[in-house]
Amino acid sequence: MVRRTASLTVIALLAACAMPALAQQSLGDFVSNNGYDWVIGRWVATTDQGQVEFNYRWALDKYVVLGEVKMGDYRYRGIIMLDPGRGEVVETGADNRGGTAKGEWTEENGDLVHRIQHTGPNGEVMKAQIVYTRVDADNATIAMYRVDSSGYRSGEPMAKATYKRQPAATTDTATATQGGPTADY
Repeated sequence: MVRRTASLTVIALLAACAMPALAQQSLGDFVSNNGYDWVIGRWVATTDQGQVEFNYRWALDKYVVLGEVKMGDYRYRGIIMLDPGRGEVVETGADNRGGTAKGEWTEENGDLVHRIQHTGPNGEVMKAQIVYTRVDADNATIAMYRVDSSGYRSGEPMAKATYKRQPAATTDTATATQGGPTADY
């Protein structure tokens, strides 16, 4: 009897440890609790290369953020999520030129830092850090730095601009009513 009770206790403990936490923190909770929700939205700047747009929007009940970058004919789309195994915010994505990207989001001295590794269609790897600095509710500075082989960020950014928050896009009700896509994702 004691042996059976001990076995049931061990099984119950193993089952409890193996079950995922019911109150798993969502990316939305993480972003809100740490004050990073200011970056959600559409940000536009005019640079020497023309208009550049960063767009971050929630999806899947705030468990992911869909990210998009537009610059001329270049397009990038990524998905940002909280990796529960590592407790880190990670991103993976692809561009319209055959490249792929992966990276992590962290905080550094009050700024959001996206550490990214981009692999081009030819297999060439470029590492960079994109630093998001909040200026005020409607302005942010975004700077992209190269990262050397030892992981250090270059002193001067390869690109830097001040971006203005754009008004939220309205949903196309005719498309939504017909059951069609409401976004370009």
